[in-house]
Amino acid sequence: MHHKRLNKMNKFNILFILLLFVACVEHKFFFHISPDGSYEVKYSAHGDKMDLQDQDFPMPSGGKWIIHSTMDQVEAESYDYSAHRLFNRNETFPASFYNADSISYGSLLKHPIEVMHSNWYFWETFVFNSQFIGRQMENKYPLIAQLISSPDSPPEHWLQEGLSYILYETLNQTPLEWNTRPIIEAELNKD
Repeated sequence: MHHKRLNKMNKFNILFILLLFVACVEHKFFFHISPDGSYEVKYSAHGDKMDLQDQDFPMPSGGKWIIHSTMDQVEAESYDYSAHRLFNRNETFPASFYNADSISYGSLLKHPIEVMHSNWYFWETFVFNSQFIGRQMENKYPLIAQLISSPDSPPEHWLQEGLSYILYETLNQTPLEWNTRPIIEAELNKD
């Protein structure tokens, strides 16, 4: 009996991990800083169409970016999206590419990048600071973070935490009438 439970748990582990990694997207940035302080940014992404288009990692868009995309072409397993833009000397790089107002700023994946150039006759400096601020998963979902860091010894109730996240995220993204949400949340919170 115990052996079957272990096998069932391993199947859940594999299924959950596959759900996390089946549809991955690769994002790349390339910065080229010119001697005059202007800089060129080349962004490229490769992956599943739905994952490229969701708001997990918004991609550069807008009139200032030169965009090339294969997403409107024939059906494929993966797609490519690239954006290219020239920035003036000391022009601010966007901390996020998200342009709407439906997601709070605190929830956005932010990538503050600073490219600064100063030239004082005898002293010229170039500064490049970059960081990608995660969504602090280890604080929001500690059991899932523990599972990822040590998959050989999964913490108890990690699956419940993961499935709860998926259900609540689905609830948040589903247009519901104002009185339906509390009913569903009450059902989800029942033990």
